[in-house]
Amino acid sequence: MQIKIILKSNFEAKKIQIDTTKNICLVNNAQKVINTFDFADKLCNIVLGWKSEYIGKNIIDGESFLIEICEKEAKKTYTGFNAFPQNYNKFINLLAEVL
Repeated sequence: MQIKIILKSNFEAKKIQIDTTKNICLVNNAQKVINTFDFADKLCNIVLGWKSEYIGKNIIDGESFLIEICEKEAKKTYTGFNAFPQNYNKFINLLAEVL
């Protein structure tokens, strides 16, 4: 499984890349040692039930996220711009374990 996560705000951008087949995690292109299988499992449980897109209207700048999960031939993408799923804080807490 390959996972790409990008978080952007007005002040910074963070990119996380996970490859469970190679057990590799890159945070802003620097390797980080984590249990990639555990991370992927937790992430999949968090995003289960998310819509593919969350867009906050009438806001020009702010925060955005992109999550791409690829497994074999299947690809699932979740995006958001100034609008977030109900359990978004769980997602942010999971990322805090890696960042």
